[in-house]
Amino acid sequence: MSRTAQACSEQWHRPWLWSGIERGRGLIVSAETWPPPISPLRECETFVVSRTKSNGNLGIQFCGRNASTAPTFYSSMTTAIVIFKSEAFSRNSRVGFTYQIAGCNREYNKAFGNLKSPGWPDNYNDNMDCTVILRAPQNHTISLFFHSFGIEDSSECRHDFLEVRNGSFSSSPLLGTYCGTLLPNPVFSQNNELYLRFKSDSATSSHGYEIIWTSSPSGCGGTLYGDRGSVTSPGYPGTYPNNTHCEWALIAPAGRPVTVSFPFISIDDPGDCVQNSLLLYDGPDANSPSSGPYCGADSNVAPFVASSNRVFIKFHAEYAARPSAIRLIWDS
Repeated sequence: MSRTAQACSEQWHRPWLWSGIERGRGLIVSAETWPPPISPLRECETFVVSRTKSNGNLGIQFCGRNASTAPTFYSSMTTAIVIFKSEAFSRNSRVGFTYQIAGCNREYNKAFGNLKSPGWPDNYNDNMDCTVILRAPQNHTISLFFHSFGIEDSSECRHDFLEVRNGSFSSSPLLGTYCGTLLPNPVFSQNNELYLRFKSDSATSSHGYEIIWTSSPSGCGGTLYGDRGSVTSPGYPGTYPNNTHCEWALIAPAGRPVTVSFPFISIDDPGDCVQNSLLLYDGPDANSPSSGPYCGADSNVAPFVASSNRVFIKFHAEYAARPSAIRLIWDS
């Protein structure tokens, strides 16, 4: 199944709505053809494609002039919306996409993203057996943060479960097996790959999971893209190692200002917030207006309300002489 868009005018905005068949199954959408360079405009001023879900949940947005660089999009629901927008379109150009009904297996080759259980936010189906492979760039490690979690509870997670392994195979070292409603602690890989397996039986179903993940060559930090999520120091809830330096870029959907709250902050420091501190910036980088530094142990820090959909976070700790960690939650 495919759809191909023909050139129409220099300014063009075209949506497509594609629907799957069965509840609990999603769609795979891939770029098939792509317009050639037609002007010296800065990248992203010419072509923008936004792929979202019909209920308004966040999808992905990309631009450029090379179809091979456009990421494959997996919907977690049975419907996907693709919007193509062009401010300058050549009559010799083409843009097209292919889509197909997807199983629940996924493979992501990128630095950051979101994961949701099949059918999210509805309950997952019975008798599912799904694998997801996350593959970040070489020399990166992956941070996996759970934002919502609900899987049928059982002794030793014998019925429904989510397992995470350090690598890309079912035989890779096991990092954890999860079920129940307690939000799991973050998972930190030792290399650039993670293997996840989700399995359900024919009995009780629940709403599943919502995960946001990122990667970094330093073992901490990276881009977090979505309408909400959380971020923690390395090894949370344990103490972060000495000489920790993390930089996170939070990006919410356009037009939705980010709010960051501080459910747990304990940064070992003599009190001047010089050697060990947390800084938040109201914008995309460290050149933006800052708030902080924060250090010490304080559970009553007021939420940080940004003026836009982007926040930059910098956490630096030269040492930790006593138990220390941070956990931030963000919403938009």
